[in-house]
Amino acid sequence: MFLDDYNCVLCVNCSEETNHHLFFVCPFSIACWNLIGVHWDLSLPPLDMLIHARLSFGSHIFREIFIIACWNIWKSRNGIIFDNIPASLVAWKEAFKADLSLVCIKAKRKISDPLTYWGESLL
Repeated sequence: MFLDDYNCVLCVNCSEETNHHLFFVCPFSIACWNLIGVHWDLSLPPLDMLIHARLSFGSHIFREIFIIACWNIWKSRNGIIFDNIPASLVAWKEAFKADLSLVCIKAKRKISDPLTYWGESLL
């Protein structure tokens, strides 16, 4: 696919939008991760970054938190591109909370209870 512009729409750095940039290096994404207390060691290879963050997070619900956060970063990006909706940390946080509550409804109790507790204490 050919596009006119391959720059990240979430930041003003004119950086090429790669998966790594979008989800880990973009200032908007970094701010999102900081909101939920996930910190990335960008000096590590990607798989090691994930392992290190999961261990630092210290809970078995990291995978769910990671997926919900990435999904909402992606939705913020698409909101700019397709609907001309500016990205905002407040909107991201609200969408994250909404998706977290949906996951809690469908998840087994072993996951939903810790997710609910974590969401209430953090957000």
